[in-house]
Amino acid sequence: MEEQQTKTKPVLIGIKKVMTMTDMSKSGIYKLMTLGQFPKQRQMKGSRRVFWYEHEVLDWIKAVEEVPGW
Repeated sequence: MEEQQTKTKPVLIGIKKVMTMTDMSKSGIYKLMTLGQFPKQRQMKGSRRVFWYEHEVLDWIKAVEEVPGW
């Protein structure tokens, strides 16, 4: 019997949730984004609102936890 894979929609999160998850300030997040060291934000079409994919932020957190002295 073949395993059925469930496809879920990615979870979109705003800057406040990103700040809570990472314990970083808004300016710190944007600084790391500029340096290419943090997942890029996305913008909804026809809106000024921006968001991140939760799984990308979680992956970043896991990667940072593996870096000594971060």
